[in-house]
Amino acid sequence: MISSSKGKHVEDTWYLHVLAVSGSTLSLGAIAILLGIYDGTPIFKWHGVTLNAVVAVLAVILKGLLAFAISDAIGQSKWIWISRQQRPLQDLALIDNASRGPLGSLQLLYRSVARSSISLGAIVVILSVAIDPFIQLAVGTTDTVMYKNDSSTHISYAKRYSKGYFTPLVTDYVVKSTDGNTYFKTRADADFAMKSAMLYGVSQPDDRVTQQTNQSCPSANCTWAPFQSLAVCSACNDLSDQLERGFSDKGAPLDIFLDPAPSGAYALKNTDPNTEYRLPNGLLLDNMEHQKSTTYMTGYGTSNASQSLSFSSKETLLWSMAMIKLAGADTFSEWPKPPVTALECGLWYCVNEYSSVVVNGSLVETSAPASSTRSPKSWQVLPLSEQPHFTVQQKIKNPPPDTLNYYEDSSSLLRTDLQLGAGFNLTQTAIYGIGKAMNETFLVIPAVNDTSGRTRFINSYVLARGGAVTYQPTVMQTLYSSPNLDATFAALAKSMTNAIRGNGDGSPAATGRAGTYHVLFEVNWPYLILPATLVLAGAAFLLTVIHRTRAAGIAVWCSNVMPSVALGARLGPIFDGDMRLSRMSGIAKLQSAQYPISSAASKPVATENANGDGGYEMLTVDVAPEDRSRLNRSVSDVSDDGMRMGERRHSQVHLV
Repeated sequence: MISSSKGKHVEDTWYLHVLAVSGSTLSLGAIAILLGIYDGTPIFKWHGVTLNAVVAVLAVILKGLLAFAISDAIGQSKWIWISRQQRPLQDLALIDNASRGPLGSLQLLYRSVARSSISLGAIVVILSVAIDPFIQLAVGTTDTVMYKNDSSTHISYAKRYSKGYFTPLVTDYVVKSTDGNTYFKTRADADFAMKSAMLYGVSQPDDRVTQQTNQSCPSANCTWAPFQSLAVCSACNDLSDQLERGFSDKGAPLDIFLDPAPSGAYALKNTDPNTEYRLPNGLLLDNMEHQKSTTYMTGYGTSNASQSLSFSSKETLLWSMAMIKLAGADTFSEWPKPPVTALECGLWYCVNEYSSVVVNGSLVETSAPASSTRSPKSWQVLPLSEQPHFTVQQKIKNPPPDTLNYYEDSSSLLRTDLQLGAGFNLTQTAIYGIGKAMNETFLVIPAVNDTSGRTRFINSYVLARGGAVTYQPTVMQTLYSSPNLDATFAALAKSMTNAIRGNGDGSPAATGRAGTYHVLFEVNWPYLILPATLVLAGAAFLLTVIHRTRAAGIAVWCSNVMPSVALGARLGPIFDGDMRLSRMSGIAKLQSAQYPISSAASKPVATENANGDGGYEMLTVDVAPEDRSRLNRSVSDVSDDGMRMGERRHSQVHLV
């Protein structure tokens, strides 16, 4: 026999139930700890056992222990329920069924018993069916990329760039420049990769240009620490507010000088005035009044910062281009109806800091300016004694210009590298080669020399005649059709940067970390709220039942069948010997009873009613030695099988 320390048998105490609730709480805690440990870690199998299997076992333990404690507490509630006052006998069946599972608990919630605290236990029983699925839902997975250092993962950057071609022509050509010096003519050209990058960048969107960056990522997911590199930066500034509108009486419209009509269809004299738009640097656009527009766009590109309207302060400027453009113009627009806009875009050498990642094989890169400041001791003309091509034919009387622009007839003196920031260099060969390539790509000389000077600051244009559009140079086709020139020049700058980074001296590259996909556990913590709430509610319900049991002074019977058998033997005569469940349930609906279970000295005795009408008289005999008088007496008349509702006499069993 198992007994407590006080001599009570364990079945007469709440020890097992308290242990059961404690066990369910510990199971829930073990689940939470286990999930917390493995949250965010790769899925695993240990001898074929998975985390889900372990959690499922703990969930079964939690649910089983909680169900045991709650069902017994509900069973005990039926004795507490009928110990306080006279209750319908049907309540016994309702509460007993509720202790057996969710269906009985649902039935209880629709009856008057639901207004008591027993409903809390019934709700716990009903909702406990969701414990298993909710705990399983808490164990989720997610795909993620985990990174580790990998020497095969690299991305290019440049500290020094010297690609290209540049040489003075020291044999035959000597040119006197506007600065008063006499120079050799020169030849220069950019590296083929740089020239290709220019054309690609000006014709492709930014995302495609980004993918041309020289990098290697074997795993298709890589990341690098931020790094710095030589680069080309860009910007565009709106100059529309600087446009001045006026009239020109020079006769022929501008397009005649830019590209004369081969058939002489346009006369050099015109009776109608020309309305023109002009920028402060001399760039203009005009068309004949009341005629279809023929000049759609004009531009002026230069590598001389002093000739730029909005980039004159850029010490490392490699190119600026001012443009006047008809917004949405076509060959059927009469001048000057089309709106006119103006802007200037610039490119300059700089140092950028890059943050680069490869996601699913696609490079994503962001940059921030690190420096575009030119070192004051860089880009200096070498002493004449160090000029390998210097001869007496080359006369230097005045300091040569300090700009980066390339002129083939005044750039023969050799210079030191251009240095930006801390140790980022571009050589004279690279700078002059890029300058030459920019001239070839973005400039064209007007066909006719306009003595009035109108074409002096125009070296690119878009003309339209009879539905045919002429782009000079060809790159103007892209610039004219671009809906966002700022984005176009940004893509051009990025593409040129790719050429510099991919062909830097020494081919430096930053190594990074390669990422591989892993399936990780991801705990969905909200799904544990329901199991935790049920455990807390179950514990609260059990404590309530324990307290009320002690307050009523009744025995711990719970759902044990023995008390029901004992009382059934005494109350059986109420049912007139009919053992059909439907019959007994019908009679129970009409009978009520109160059991003073707390009185150990009370002993209910069922005797036949002296009236002889088939009823029974339940006598409660007080067997306590100090008071053996009958405390109360209730007579129950139960009709036979054929009784009608109107003939029933409600019987009471009142055991005190």
